[in-house]
Amino acid sequence: MNLIRFRKLILTSIILLLLMLGAGSHPVGAERRLLPKVLIIDLPRLTFADLKPEYHNLTKLCRTGAVGVLVSRITGAVTPEKLYLNLNSGKQLRAIEDSRFILNYDEKYYGMPAGEVYRSLTGYQPPPGGAVYLGMPQTIQLNLKHEPEPGIGTIGTIFNQHQIQTGAIGNADSNTGINRAGSILLVDEQGLIDWAALGQETVVAAPGFPSGFRSNCEQIFKYWQQFKNKAQVISITLGDLERIEGFRNYLNESRKAYFRHQALREYDQLIGWLLNDLDSANTLVILYSVLNPKVEGRGERLSPVVIKHPDFRPGLLVSNSTRRTALVTGPDLLATVYSFLGIRNQGFSTGKWIKTIPGDWRQAGVLSEELDLNYQARWTLLPFHGYALIITVAGVALGIIFWPQNLRWFETLQQIYLFLLTIPAVFLVEALVSPVTWLGIAGWTLTLAVGLYLLVKLIAGSDHSKALVTMAVITVAIIVVDGLGNGFLELRSFWGYSAVTAARFYGVGNEYLGFLLGAYLVAVSLSIAKFKSTKPWLLWTCWLLMAFLLFCPICGANIGGGISAVVGLGLTNYFWLDRKISKKEIALLTGALLLMLMLVGIGDFLIFGGQMSHFGQLIQIVDEQGMAALISLLNRKWQLNLSLIAYTGWSYILICLLAVIPILYLKPPRPLQTLINKYPEVAKGFLGFIYTCIVAFFVNDSGIVTVATMFIFGFDMLLLAVIQECRSKEMTQIE
Repeated sequence: MNLIRFRKLILTSIILLLLMLGAGSHPVGAERRLLPKVLIIDLPRLTFADLKPEYHNLTKLCRTGAVGVLVSRITGAVTPEKLYLNLNSGKQLRAIEDSRFILNYDEKYYGMPAGEVYRSLTGYQPPPGGAVYLGMPQTIQLNLKHEPEPGIGTIGTIFNQHQIQTGAIGNADSNTGINRAGSILLVDEQGLIDWAALGQETVVAAPGFPSGFRSNCEQIFKYWQQFKNKAQVISITLGDLERIEGFRNYLNESRKAYFRHQALREYDQLIGWLLNDLDSANTLVILYSVLNPKVEGRGERLSPVVIKHPDFRPGLLVSNSTRRTALVTGPDLLATVYSFLGIRNQGFSTGKWIKTIPGDWRQAGVLSEELDLNYQARWTLLPFHGYALIITVAGVALGIIFWPQNLRWFETLQQIYLFLLTIPAVFLVEALVSPVTWLGIAGWTLTLAVGLYLLVKLIAGSDHSKALVTMAVITVAIIVVDGLGNGFLELRSFWGYSAVTAARFYGVGNEYLGFLLGAYLVAVSLSIAKFKSTKPWLLWTCWLLMAFLLFCPICGANIGGGISAVVGLGLTNYFWLDRKISKKEIALLTGALLLMLMLVGIGDFLIFGGQMSHFGQLIQIVDEQGMAALISLLNRKWQLNLSLIAYTGWSYILICLLAVIPILYLKPPRPLQTLINKYPEVAKGFLGFIYTCIVAFFVNDSGIVTVATMFIFGFDMLLLAVIQECRSKEMTQIE
């Protein structure tokens, strides 16, 4: 018995000893697991061209980390403070000069410590070692006119809620004023940062440098060593390239390059110190720039981002937000930070956790250059194409007024217009080679356009109607094939969406949505007489397939486009099939729409966890934040539509047509009634075309763009009716 007790005593002692050893070793492991660090190195105005081998630590960070291109969705003028506000709040907010105004607690402001001033102004108690965002009240007030909840301070507040302290070091001040915009990233909803060294203590006098001072890298490194034991998330802003940017109008290229080299050499040295000092296994390092230098005729928005941590293999960054290799967004960076820190995303970030794939990090720079050149070229090509279409339309209008019997005039214009209709399909196919020089663009565009036009003429001969149907079918086929591949060609199509403005990265964009719906309606309107009575089921099959293509998250991924197809094309089917629109028909379309939306939502959540489509994300946001989030989203989308409408006066003409044509159809003047009776299928198709435009206008965030591109095909159907009527009158006169 004593032996048994002795054995139990020995066993108990061993267990207690193991528990004590485990408890003794636990704090180190726990700190590594529970207190990970995030170091954000913010280098405003850094470019891919700056990442040269001579800057050993910068390029080593790129080689051993994962590199991507950072894109931000900002409308209007692009400024650093707007970009930082966008990152902090997740919204497109307006910024004022005071948006840069962040001071250390003890910095003097009108003779008093800034922290004391801020406490008296706001009632908030700033941390003595931290910073206060003096520009926050004015920034909030400005944005309250447009946003019910601007959300400024979202990131800092989320960190506060999870007992994560923040630290900010460095500035981009110049002799023209304070510029602490980079620190906006970490402020909370009270406008506070826990630890800060943002003032003159982080700069050193440099009489030969623009602004007369520059970043004091040795002092910044010392502050990093102080703060790393206090704050889990630290942002270091090195503002010398921003200071040089402020003097760009006074510097020639050689002097600008000279000063940039000086700054980058200092940056490189500091980055080496930081990488050698931090706990690499426990620290997520993010190096990024929010904005490129301003260069005449070039974009500023695409900038480098590098992430380094053992969990990230060297290579290129990828994200489900963009579904494009090397393209990531600001919200993606934040979602990655939240996940790394163990913060569950409860709808406050629309970004996705960033992953990596193997690849040469320099490919990100090549992609940035190509997308930037593509973006610049489209602003020459699209107006040229648009005005060519408008001039042709004006020629038709003049012919109707002054030469209504001149058949040759209309036929010539119809051939010109038919050639111009090749461009949407040509630009999509041309994206396979993605030319970026003007010679290459001109050569590929003309070759493909002429080739497609000749192919159509070969198939259709002198039959104008058949030629238009053939062109429409080819356009639909190319867009559908690309849509089945999630719209990968649209990224580089000059008529596609733009990754540079972060408007969309995948699926069928609103531009090609218009071409798709317009071409489809034209093709069916001119062909339906041949099969309407024998194969009406074919209409509903095409309707279902079109809706599926646009709704499906891995195909079109365009919820507004799917709604447009279900409702607009469904109404058009009723018109074609001579089915009266009653409450029953409306109920059927409504039920079909709700069923498809439900299936999209269920499929998204079951297959992709709610993270694939915008619709799945919307459901999550509404579930977690309530209807106010939905109302705010709808308001932002409508404001975008209004801004696009105001972009050109032609938009108002389109809106007037959408309002007037349905009324004219209900009570048509005698000449119009004659045309409706003579060409009933075309008339029904065009009425459905208008209703589809109306639906698309209201349910898409850039609906006016969809309407405009739909009309590009729709007008040629009207021109064809004019030619047929002119030919009919000519034949009557001959008889």
